[in-house]
Parts: sequence; structure tokens; C-alpha cells
Amino acid sequence: MTTPLEFTIQRTSLIVLACGAFCIFVAGISDWQYGFVGDEFAYFDYAKQIARANLLVNPFNLDDVYGIERTLGSYWQAIWIWLIGANVIAWRLANVILIVPAVLIWNATLARIFNARTGLIGAALLGSSYFLMNFFKIGYTHPSCFLCFLFAFHYAAKSAMDGRALSFGTLGVVLGISFYLYVGPVFPVIFLPPIAFIRRRQVKGDRTHYVVLGACYLAIVLIGLLTTPAAHWAGGLSKTIIHREFDDNAQIAINIGRNFVLFFVDFDYGRNHFVTGPYLDSISQVLAVVGAGYALVHFRSFSCIFILATWSLTCIVLGLINPYSCTPSTRGMFFVPFGVAFASIALDRLMAIPLRIVETWPTICGSWLIAAIVVINIYRAHVLVFQETGYHEITSIIREVRAAAESHEPEPMLYLSQSLGFSTYDLYNVMQAFGASRCAIRIARTRSDVCQAVPQSLLILKRDPNIAALKALPCLNQHQTKVIEIGQFDHI
Repeated sequence: MTTPLEFTIQRTSLIVLACGAFCIFVAGISDWQYGFVGDEFAYFDYAKQIARANLLVNPFNLDDVYGIERTLGSYWQAIWIWLIGANVIAWRLANVILIVPAVLIWNATLARIFNARTGLIGAALLGSSYFLMNFFKIGYTHPSCFLCFLFAFHYAAKSAMDGRALSFGTLGVVLGISFYLYVGPVFPVIFLPPIAFIRRRQVKGDRTHYVVLGACYLAIVLIGLLTTPAAHWAGGLSKTIIHREFDDNAQIAINIGRNFVLFFVDFDYGRNHFVTGPYLDSISQVLAVVGAGYALVHFRSFSCIFILATWSLTCIVLGLINPYSCTPSTRGMFFVPFGVAFASIALDRLMAIPLRIVETWPTICGSWLIAAIVVINIYRAHVLVFQETGYHEITSIIREVRAAAESHEPEPMLYLSQSLGFSTYDLYNVMQAFGASRCAIRIARTRSDVCQAVPQSLLILKRDPNIAALKALPCLNQHQTKVIEIGQFDHI
């Protein structure tokens, strides 16, 4: 039985952890290092459109960015842009702030199915995950889906435990909202089977509860289906196994198998989303193995069987619908909570070891391990990842433009050959979001076009076929122009 003092300490600790998680997640939110990732700025455009319409847009529209996303995630971002302004801080703050409810709900989940200490440890580890710390800085709508995943996990566990109609109904609402977010439509396949298995002996008494769950789910899903033309209903299927990018069916089994070891190795080497390498740090990896082993040994208990079942189904279902020959980090984020949970179980068991000589040693050792994990993840997120991946050329351009503005130097000029195929649209979008508009862009047909307006500093891309001849132009040497070469994923 928890005493009032222990309850107060736990509540205060949780608040501190949630606030601390927000602080380390928001750090560097507008830094040039996080300047550009793939196709994220299409989400910025769409959120701006919603904000310009004063949010008078159907949030349950099934046709969003690229025709494959839903509107709800962008609507959440648009609220922040409408309140603060069309800039990178408002746009990405909409994602970063979601770590606060994520930490709170994950604490509540682990505390419910295990114990309060496991919940607090899980909150600390989730709130310091390098993977989430960097991925949440991207302007995708995926963090909203991640939060719904955690809420669905919580109410699925609650439904399996107490069997109340309210719990089932709430789960139905969460699943209905998830339908409008990224891979949310497959969540019922992940969370309903464990409930049905655990409560298989109460199946007759739970019939009404399943009806309530289904009614709540369908009521929300039908809003989108009835307000969106049928031609747009299947847009999201273009990023599923229906339109796969591989021919060998064995790749499906490979993808499923790989999902089980993402804590230790990352197979997504071709797509950098500010993350690289294993999803867990080396300390958490060891703890996750211990925690998973503990769960397997005690698989007969509700808590262990539920987390093992949901983890397995997440690996299987996301592997089955994966159209790629790897697990992209955009989907890999759903595996992070399980690694955190297993590591938290191991730490809790460590801190519960009874020692007659020095009773506080297990707690002290566990606390130091948690502190070490937090420090390692922060260092990995802000330093180590970029040492391994380098920076996209657009990100490097933003760095040079910002440096010129901060030092009050004349604006640099970006020289582009016509044959490069460089996306000036993406660059303008990035510069607008980052408030770095002081950069002239010249697309030249000939090298001599550069000499028509010789800048003080000239930015050129290393992949430009004319780079050698360009650097030798007399006009640049005559005016002592500073020529800066920018490469794709340069290391600085």
C-alpha cells in the first residue's frame, strides 16, 4: 500500500521527469543541424495552408500530404503555426511537446501492469531516448501516431485487466483517432488479440464490451469515410505491402525477423532521419535482454504475457505491411517503448535485490545506470549521430547562410548548374521556416554567368560537374571571392 508521502514523491518525480524530457527534446529545435530531412517540408506546407484557413478545415479528411497521409496530424501542427507563426519552432514544437503526455502515459502503463518504480524508470528512459529525441524534431506527423500507440497500449492493458465497458469504450475511441494517423489503422490488429486471449474465459461476459469498443471505433472512423470522397479512401495503401518495393516474398519474413532485433542493429542505412545505429544505447541493450528474459521466464503472469504479445504482434504486423526491404525509422519508433519497458523491468529487478550488508547498493547502482543512460542518449542525439551521418547539403547551406547573417556579412550566393537537378523549392521552404532568407540563388547556363554579379562568398555543390572550372574563374580570384564547397552528407 502506497503511503501519502510515497505517492507525493512519485508524483513529484514524474512531473520532474516529464519536464526534463521536454527540455532535452526541445533543445536545438531550431539549430541548423536539424535543417532538412527528406520530404518533411511538404508537411510544413500543408500545415501552413490549414493555419491560413484559420483552422476551418475538416480534421478527419483522409486525403493529406502526398495523398497518402491523413489530415489530423497536420491539423495539430497547424494549431501551433496558427498560434505562434509559420516557422520551424512552431512547426516542430507541435511534435516535441508530445513527449510530455508520452512520458506520463507510459509511466501510468508500466506502473499499472508492473509497479510504480518500473513506471518511473520507464518514464526516465523513454524521455531520454536518443531515437525519439531526434525523430521528434522532424516535421512529420508520425509523433502524433506514436502518442496514440502509447494510449492504445495503456487502454488495451486496462481493458484486459479490469474488463470494464468504460475501458473498452475508451480504447475504441483511441483506436478510432489512430485511424487518421500514419499506420494507426493496423493498431486494432496489434492490441485486440492480446485482450481476447487474456480474457478468453470471460468472452461471454465481454460481448457487450466488444460491442461498445466497436461502436466507438466505427463512429469515429465513419466521420472520415462520410466526409471524404471514396476515391481518397485507399491513399495510405500506397505505402504498404500492396505496393511493395521488392519481389522476393522471403523479404517479408526477413523484415519481421529484423524487427525483433532493432534494439541492437539498425537495417535502415539508406535513410537518415537524424538517427542511426541501434535503437537502444549499449547499457539499455543489456538491460533489455535481461528484462525480456525475465518476461519469458514469467510469461504466465498477465504483465509479462501482455507486453510480450503486443511486442511480438507489433513486430509481425509492421513487418507484414512493410513495403521496403528494411524497417525505416519512420516505423521503427514503435519498437522503442518495448525496449524501454524491458530495460525498465531489468532495472526494477536489480533495485529490488535484497542485500544484508549494504541495503542501498542496488538502488544506488540502478540510479547511476539510469543517469548514465540519459547522458549517453543526449550525447548520441546531439553529437555522435551527426559524426556518423554528416549533414545534408541543404542543411549545410542553411549553416552558411545563418553564419553570414550572424556576422553581418553580405549575403552569400548559391551557384547551381542547370544539370544538377537541385530542388530550389525545398531550399526556399527551409530558409523560410528557419528565417534564413539572405541567400541569392543563381542558376547559370555558362560559367561566365557567375561573373555578372560576383559575390563576396559563393556556395557551390561538390557534385556540380563544373566545380573545377568554376573555382578557376579569374573574376572570383580577382575579387577574392570566398568559395565554399558543400557536399552531400559532409562531416564538419
